[in-house]
Amino acid sequence: MFSANRLNYRFSLVKMSGEIIFPSKGINHLLRCYYATKGMGEGDFQRSVYNLVSNFKKRSLVVLISDLEFDWYELQRGLGTLLRFHDLVVFHILSGEEWNFRLDGKILVDVESGRKVPISPNSAKFYRDMIRKWAEGIKNFVLQRNGRYSLIFSDTTIESEIRKIIETLGVI
Repeated sequence: MFSANRLNYRFSLVKMSGEIIFPSKGINHLLRCYYATKGMGEGDFQRSVYNLVSNFKKRSLVVLISDLEFDWYELQRGLGTLLRFHDLVVFHILSGEEWNFRLDGKILVDVESGRKVPISPNSAKFYRDMIRKWAEGIKNFVLQRNGRYSLIFSDTTIESEIRKIIETLGVI
């Protein structure tokens, strides 16, 4: 949003909740979109994709920023639809703790849903492998369909990754 605003491009925001802030440009629009990102929460990925595709008929650059924790087939259908109708950049956000999981015998709590997941002792390697295979599967799916993918850890800054993607798009 900041780059689009700086370049005087129109941009919009589509939230998983179904809320849409339609395309516009300018600092007031940037602030409206920025404040709307607070408390994004959970939503229905398929409904959000349908909402986006049905409201934005012209091929556009879609930037998806998410932990992508959806059912695999739902995720494939949604990403496939986005990739068919738009140019897609996926910023896959994971925590470093998820990637390098070492919390055997603990209970994980999903921040968005409050769902508690007990982790049995000695399961750290299994969990790490699952997370890495999940991320690799998403990456391959997106890249094979000419999308762009970047794995970003929540304990690092996203700006450098965004800059890399934008530079490859030739926007700046």
